[in-house]
Amino acid sequence: MNGKLDGCLVVSCCDDSTDVLIKEIVHPVSVAPVRVAEGAQAFPWAIETKYYTATVYLHTTSLPVVDYDNSAENIHGLIILFDPKQKDTLELAAKWIEKCHCDVVLLVCGRCPSAAEPEGLSRQQVLEWCIERSCELIETRPGQDDDE
Repeated sequence: MNGKLDGCLVVSCCDDSTDVLIKEIVHPVSVAPVRVAEGAQAFPWAIETKYYTATVYLHTTSLPVVDYDNSAENIHGLIILFDPKQKDTLELAAKWIEKCHCDVVLLVCGRCPSAAEPEGLSRQQVLEWCIERSCELIETRPGQDDDE
């Protein structure tokens, strides 16, 4: 570790809160977040396996993508919350991907509908978008009929 709180940046491109997702991942949040900069904090996530123990920091920021300083070398992954019912959330997600240059990018939503709503996207459209940008779609509440 380089002393810089290595981890992933968690951002939201919709009304969903990053804090809710972080609490689901860290479960339960037993340690207060560390303030890392103006408008940014990091939640420690202790991971313990049979082979190793590590602490990964889940960073959040209240800054918009244009104001975010991506010069830190401690962000190795990007987790983006989006809403498949709003096409513009993927446009904002693309800006975060372009800004952060992470090798690991997860696009997270509750559930992608099979068919697109008038202002939204279908699961197939989101999967194609992910393939074009080398990221993974994670649905926290997938439907029973989803096989991918």
